[in-house]
Amino acid sequence: MEIGNSSLANLAKIRKDVKRKRVSSYDRTGANMDNVLIAAHEKHEICNIEGAGIIKHVWMTITSSDPHYLRKMVIRMWWDDEFEPSVEVPIGDFFGVGHGKAVNFWSMPFSCGPEDGKGFNCFFPMPYSKRARIEVENESDVSLVFYYYIDYEEYAHLEENYGRFHVFWNRENPCIGNKYGANKRVELNIRKNIDHKNDYLILEAKGEGHFVGCHLDIHNLMTSENNPNNRYHYWSGEGDDFIEIDDAEIILHGTGTEDYFCGAWCPTQY
Repeated sequence: MEIGNSSLANLAKIRKDVKRKRVSSYDRTGANMDNVLIAAHEKHEICNIEGAGIIKHVWMTITSSDPHYLRKMVIRMWWDDEFEPSVEVPIGDFFGVGHGKAVNFWSMPFSCGPEDGKGFNCFFPMPYSKRARIEVENESDVSLVFYYYIDYEEYAHLEENYGRFHVFWNRENPCIGNKYGANKRVELNIRKNIDHKNDYLILEAKGEGHFVGCHLDIHNLMTSENNPNNRYHYWSGEGDDFIEIDDAEIILHGTGTEDYFCGAWCPTQY
């Protein structure tokens, strides 16, 4: 049985033995209070699904008086009989927005839509063979209003060649990095980084799987107020990505952080 195929080319194909299901925060009384209230420092279990299946869509939106709620609310996910969660991330970072700031954006696996990017969507497939459990925790000092959908497909069994969805989140403050003098752009052309000792570690993982991407959020504490005509002094995007696969059997060398994220030439907002 083929499962999990969502290509437009296959929309007309009838898939047997597949059941489409949903868990949501809808109002069980039939009224319009389609949310749950999560008190300060409390947890809420979104779903606890038994059997085999694949989560296909996660949607959430939140109302909170805490300006930092996107960093103070944590989402966790467990697959099958796991003791430790495969996902444990601040909810804003999970949906692709850093610094606890909601913004409008769209990509293939994520979208944050109007108003002001507060409709959070994730379309990554999340397979499981025995159980899927998701919870959120409100680590702020105020209660919040929480809406959600979990759309999933239920199968009789899951094929063995499906991996499990994992997310790693890390924060370094202050970032170790490399220190530069007054003319950073000149120093970047002469300084060497052979041992990668002070590189920022995005991920270290073992086992079979696919690395599907990351988002990197940098709070640059250096400003260009004293030297507005030379933006390169304060640009944090020249660090090359460096990827080792299978104990350095394969090494991928990049040319700069902005290049890794498909940009170029120090994008700057004045």
